[in-house]
Amino acid sequence: TATPAFLRATELRLLRCTLPSPISQPAPPSPPPAHPLGPVAASALAAVEAGDYAAAIASAVPHIFHSSAFAEVAHGSPAQVYADLTAAAEAFLRGDGGGAAGEGFQCRCALVLSAAVAALLAFTQQNVTGPSGKCSPFPFQTSPLDEGGHSDPGSKWVDWASDQLASFGSHVHGKFALLPFIVFAELLFTSIKGLDSSDCCSVSWWLCRTSLSQQNILDELSSSLFDQVQVYKKQMLTHFGELEKVSSYWGSLLCDGEGRSFVSAAFLEAGIVEYKYGRVDASRLHLDSAQEACGIHLSLTGILGFRTIHQVDAKSQMVLVAKTSKPAADDGQSTELAGPQSDGVASRKAMSSVPNESDEFCDILRKPRLAENGNDSSSDSMTSANTQISLSAIQQAAVLAQCLHVSRRSRSDEMSGWETAPYIESIDSQDKSYFVVRSLCDVLRIRWESTRSRTKQRALLMMENLVEDIAKEFPVVSQRAKLVFGVHMPPIPALRKEYGELLDAVSLINTRLSVTPNDPRLWCSLGDATNNDDHYKKALEVSNNKSARALRSLARSAYNKNDFHTSKILWGSALALNSLYPDGWFAYGTAAWKDKDLEKAVDAFSRAVQIDPENGEAWNNIACLHM
Repeated sequence: TATPAFLRATELRLLRCTLPSPISQPAPPSPPPAHPLGPVAASALAAVEAGDYAAAIASAVPHIFHSSAFAEVAHGSPAQVYADLTAAAEAFLRGDGGGAAGEGFQCRCALVLSAAVAALLAFTQQNVTGPSGKCSPFPFQTSPLDEGGHSDPGSKWVDWASDQLASFGSHVHGKFALLPFIVFAELLFTSIKGLDSSDCCSVSWWLCRTSLSQQNILDELSSSLFDQVQVYKKQMLTHFGELEKVSSYWGSLLCDGEGRSFVSAAFLEAGIVEYKYGRVDASRLHLDSAQEACGIHLSLTGILGFRTIHQVDAKSQMVLVAKTSKPAADDGQSTELAGPQSDGVASRKAMSSVPNESDEFCDILRKPRLAENGNDSSSDSMTSANTQISLSAIQQAAVLAQCLHVSRRSRSDEMSGWETAPYIESIDSQDKSYFVVRSLCDVLRIRWESTRSRTKQRALLMMENLVEDIAKEFPVVSQRAKLVFGVHMPPIPALRKEYGELLDAVSLINTRLSVTPNDPRLWCSLGDATNNDDHYKKALEVSNNKSARALRSLARSAYNKNDFHTSKILWGSALALNSLYPDGWFAYGTAAWKDKDLEKAVDAFSRAVQIDPENGEAWNNIACLHM
């Protein structure tokens, strides 16, 4: 017998909480079944949709578990309580034995599913998306249970949850809030899974998400979790990996084009699972399927452009090209996804507070300005914002997933960041993005830019802003849940650790300076970390103008600002202190050439090839100058 429409509608509405909002307005929900649990299930479901996970749990738990299930809370072991809760959840679902066609069954199943999703999303809110909400500790302090004095918010429940997760062979890394919630969510999902699998197909999708969330908070990859998540992933794709099956399952409940979005999300999350476990080939196949389902094809190309504010000549830049499928008979469209950033005031303010590319902290553009004519570097030849393509939310998530895949398959060297840059820049160019999409994009940029001395200060500021944005009240919780499982966003404890590592570099230098304030090497290191010329000048001051490193850094900074004369003088002073620096002689020659001092340019390039006879660019410049 087919599962009644109320349970199917509940499954659909709960999945919509974590997937992009449909373009067309969903039909208003039908009245719940005329069963005592009907209004309760509808209330819990509405609370999840509103992002009030505490209210959803408070509404559902007293009906799923009688107070006897918590009888051992005050004086018994958490393991025994956990076993009692499992038995109670299974007994509640079996209910009156009316089968899948009965109103009682669909209400009970919808109530348990809503409570399980609320517990998982509450844990996710507290530890991934923010902001910190108010949830009663486990076991939940709802009024019917508190009357018996059986609530125990003590640390033993956190220890119990840690032990449950440690059974996968790894330990929890960092301090996570509401840790018992993710174990409780798995308990409820598994109870539903024990029923006929055709009763509630979406539970395999939620179990896949729960298992991956558990893996993300452990300090090592777990083989048992891997086996578990593979089973759930396969079942998820069996039910939701084809448009025909999605349409058949929900039928008229789906909005226009929503089925394709579900298929894209399923393959996208499957690709993230494989990425997590380092299975590059399997991840690529799933991501290709996700891109095909959401109508986007990604490729890289090169085009001349400008990377810094003071750059004179255009240089080759790697950019992302997207070919998107349009409805009906429209052909796919290709365009570069990099270019000047659009303000998008409302969405940009809501999603991120990072400085834009013209800020005072860095002269490196957040995205390259692309030149339409390689021989014309005037501002009139730049690509404009209207040449960019607007990507849907699921397409943006697919771009970031591809970025992660590229970073995993790339060699680990200084060029790997440049291979991921076009994907990051394509998301930065979008006017509107969901909170988690924008946040992950910022995380990827921070990781890249923190490896480059000239952008490290901006990376530090971006990480500080990101941590602050997670703590803010806006966007609201329900919006933060959108695509939270479709992007591989690191949990907040991991972000704090990453932020701490960025701060440690500057903090350590400052600590050492407090002991030895006249060490020019430390001042130069601080200049490298913060991209601040004042620290190089201080290094010169404390060294009595004997710091060649400080002079070289100031010479590079002057060159980047198109002050070629000052750069030439500074390079000359630096090389007078230390002449065995072939890159310095080449830079000296370039600055002199830009300053029209051809004699010094020839001398400098000649010194460069004397030190490094294999320097082909220096030989080429000497030939050009003589000609």
